[in-house]
Amino acid sequence: HIRTETDTEIMRIMLKKGIINKLRRNNNGPLGVSDFQEIFAELSDKFIGAYSLTYIDGTGNLIIARDPQGTRPLVYTVQDECFLAASEPTAFHRQGIYEDIHNLEPAHFILVNNKHEVSEQIQFAEVRRNMCGFDHEYFAHVTSIINGISNQFYRREGGIELSKLDEDVIFTFDDFLACVPETPRSIAHGYVEGCLRQGKNPPLPFEALIRDRHYRSFMEDNPQNRIEKTRQKFLQTPGGLKGKVLWLIEDSIVRGDVGGGVIPMIREILQPDKIHFRVAWSPYKHPCFRGIDTPDKVRLLAYRCQGNLEKMGQELQVDSLKFLSIETNRKLLAKHSGYGPEDFCMACTDGNYPTEFEKRLAGLND
Repeated sequence: HIRTETDTEIMRIMLKKGIINKLRRNNNGPLGVSDFQEIFAELSDKFIGAYSLTYIDGTGNLIIARDPQGTRPLVYTVQDECFLAASEPTAFHRQGIYEDIHNLEPAHFILVNNKHEVSEQIQFAEVRRNMCGFDHEYFAHVTSIINGISNQFYRREGGIELSKLDEDVIFTFDDFLACVPETPRSIAHGYVEGCLRQGKNPPLPFEALIRDRHYRSFMEDNPQNRIEKTRQKFLQTPGGLKGKVLWLIEDSIVRGDVGGGVIPMIREILQPDKIHFRVAWSPYKHPCFRGIDTPDKVRLLAYRCQGNLEKMGQELQVDSLKFLSIETNRKLLAKHSGYGPEDFCMACTDGNYPTEFEKRLAGLND
């Protein structure tokens, strides 16, 4: 009965079977909280991976549910007798809603029945919290507060920590700071703040990469196409940094295609003497199987270079390359969330996957 290539269809079929079985046992009577608690408990036993579900079934029930690890965020609010759910609070902000926004806990669901009665958060499995740290670093909107973490302040503090890697550097009026738009902007602001906290002048701000507002693109899987689209996406001032030093801030390096397209372009057009690359996420060495499109480790720059920073810097064509450590990222996630460092998944950097099955997929079970 499979008609698509999405895992969501598999979950829909399994949920449908669970509902049909419960209806038969209940003589087609209405399904309640305890029925769906058993349905999702069985589902969690059969599925490994990330799921934040919102669905309506044929009996008029609206349900939201989140996997036992809480891999991806899922938030909800009740406003003027309306129940709203979304992947992150920014969706509510656009509706003018800023208060009474709640995170659905891992391994929990909420049922809104056909009488419009809203249940409490109901636990259906053991909570094995392993929330994606990379969501806060890159994917989630900078204005969102998820898992208790304000992404803007988390990223800003990452920039402060980055500046500590350059404590011995004395910046002059020939040093300029830029970021690879858009997500690293808060990180760059934090880098400036970190310099000021150290009692020294930061590099001067510079718009090195200006997005062409008339050009819209979707990143492709083909590496050469990704590089070409990156080059077309940004505009620059010819000779704008000639004879100067550029400190370039980035949130992460995954495939290296964006940096591989942007940095040669910066050298050619802006013409700086040197480029120092600073990255606020640890080297991305392992594939993710929970919603990030990096299933093939040979496509990852850090894996191809075996984590060797010198090799990575050579491939990116930069004069120096530094990353935040895994320990620093874990510390910041814990500090801003109130959870423990172990409650966040950073398998993309340390290979510590939530399940043994994923370790086998990544070839780390030996």
